[in-house]
Amino acid sequence: MGGWEVARGNDIVQALFATLCSRVCLQGETLNNIEAQVRRGADAVVKGAELVQEAKRYRDKTRKLWCWGAIIVVIIIILIVIFTVRPWQYVN
Repeated sequence: MGGWEVARGNDIVQALFATLCSRVCLQGETLNNIEAQVRRGADAVVKGAELVQEAKRYRDKTRKLWCWGAIIVVIIIILIVIFTVRPWQYVN
């Protein structure tokens, strides 16, 4: 094997290592991108969970208001019926 063939083999190995290096760098960038996307996804899940809890609180408040409103309407209807019919006049 001559010196020329060794130099040629050395050039091939150097080219392979350069290609390998560039591919490893690209994979590193891809992994960093995936990691960033996963972090953003996790943040979105946390924010979504917080919004669901807030929606539950609003639902409970609204439900209480509807219940109180229904009770007040029933009381008003009872008062209207009582004072319209005036059952105390028919006691005798």
